[in-house]
Amino acid sequence: MTKAKLDLRKSKCEMLIHKEKLIKNKNIDELPELLAGENKLITSMSAALTVPYSQTKGRHVITTKFVHAGDTLFKEQPYTAVLLAKNGLSHCSFCFRKVSEQYVVCRICGDAVYCDYECRKSDKSHDNECGLAPFLQSLGIAHLVWKIITGIGIEKLADVHDNCLLETVTNENIVHCYEDKENPYLSVLYLNSHILDMNSGDLAQYAMSALMLNLFLKLKTNVYAGFDDDIFNIVSNFFLRHICQMICNAHAITELSEDSNNESNLVLESQDRIATAIYPSASLMNHACDPTIINSFSGRTLIVRAVKDVKTGGEIFHCYGPHFARTPTPERRESLKLQYFFDCGCPYCTDPKLTDLNQRFFSFACTYCKGSLSIKKSKKAFCKDCGKEQNYCEQLEAESQALQLHREGIDGYKENKIETATFCFTKAFKLREKALYKHHLNLAETADWLARLLAMVGKYVECLQTLEIVLEGLRLRYGELSIEIGYEMRKRSDVLISALQNKNLDHKIKRKFFKKLRDSLELTVKIFEIHYGSWSDPYKEAKSRLEIFSGFNF
Repeated sequence: MTKAKLDLRKSKCEMLIHKEKLIKNKNIDELPELLAGENKLITSMSAALTVPYSQTKGRHVITTKFVHAGDTLFKEQPYTAVLLAKNGLSHCSFCFRKVSEQYVVCRICGDAVYCDYECRKSDKSHDNECGLAPFLQSLGIAHLVWKIITGIGIEKLADVHDNCLLETVTNENIVHCYEDKENPYLSVLYLNSHILDMNSGDLAQYAMSALMLNLFLKLKTNVYAGFDDDIFNIVSNFFLRHICQMICNAHAITELSEDSNNESNLVLESQDRIATAIYPSASLMNHACDPTIINSFSGRTLIVRAVKDVKTGGEIFHCYGPHFARTPTPERRESLKLQYFFDCGCPYCTDPKLTDLNQRFFSFACTYCKGSLSIKKSKKAFCKDCGKEQNYCEQLEAESQALQLHREGIDGYKENKIETATFCFTKAFKLREKALYKHHLNLAETADWLARLLAMVGKYVECLQTLEIVLEGLRLRYGELSIEIGYEMRKRSDVLISALQNKNLDHKIKRKFFKKLRDSLELTVKIFEIHYGSWSDPYKEAKSRLEIFSGFNF
């Protein structure tokens, strides 16, 4: 065995040891500082931000100083949060981190799982739902509303009802709802509910849900003891208001998960939703289809970081779900209108040049020049690049066949029929390469799957060639320093490490691959530092890899 191969195996062991240390020694207090410190009014928000109000934008977040990519803008604990039912036994019910084999449970109901006694002691909200898990887990997002109502209590709700005006939101009551640090409930109460914007059918359904929850609260608990019957209608109104608010303001808490194959050493990472929460301060950001920020989580703590520079006085935008690089413009606008009740006016929805770019991500390829086809109402189309009119029936048929092969490939992968899956994805890729525009989302998805299968069977050179197709599309859609490029570079480095262990690989190719490896790791570190920060596990692991391989020479 050559020294280079021994060194590579040693480096892989060192990476695994470092990763295990990150898991065991996770410091939950090692979080980034807010840009310019805490805001005096909204302490979970940066002092470099402010929240004005206008008739057209409502409440929105703007900068009071220049914001650089990588600056931390929000660091917020949820007002309340709920684990998804599927994570109830794998994650702590309080801090939302994965539990070890030494977990503890609620001593009364046994339904709530905690990572240690401290978390069990800290979870005060469980007192209001102990023994009710089967019912509450069936509620979905309404479980959050149950926590809000039971957490504030009937007496305080009655007091809020007597003293608060909910009909209007102005600069004055923006200040009011955040300046009372003893009653953070007001910051939730004044979130936009869009009750007046909802259609009567949806509103009737939400009203029935509110009534059902309130009846259950009255019949199955003792919280109404000592109160007059009149308070029931008041609490029902609060239930309805908060249900409507959660439709528009609830956040998904996610964690990074890995799916690794021992033979290929290719690590496939994805963000998995583990819980739903309400973050009142972060909810103040407006939407853009090309957002200014990225969300990440440390347990239940939301960390919002800028992913691009923003000038003084510029607005900070969050993406509510439909992203320009993943969804066609008409579908994005329709989705936002249905759920959030506004017509998106961001550049990717209104600028003709940007909407044209978005349309290319979902178009067929021109038969003559491989440019982007624009489809007319008939079965005719014209090319945006060469201008030729043509029939696109062949492309449509090829895409239909490719879609079926793509699905069969996924089924083969799940059943561990790697040869079958590789054949299906190879054929689907060839069909889509001919029928679809070169940066089409479906072509990139098939290429990504094909690269995964090629790595599993040890065809690393072919895998790297396929990954380059994926990378080219990602750069155009998301940008060179996007988190999508970061994870793809991480994937490419996995493949290169495996390829470098091939003893039959030509020495010149090895030198070329090793340079690509270091370049990939350097870019991964840079991207993870911007998006997650130097405190985060993804950054630390990428940095460790770079340090390990920086000392190698081929």
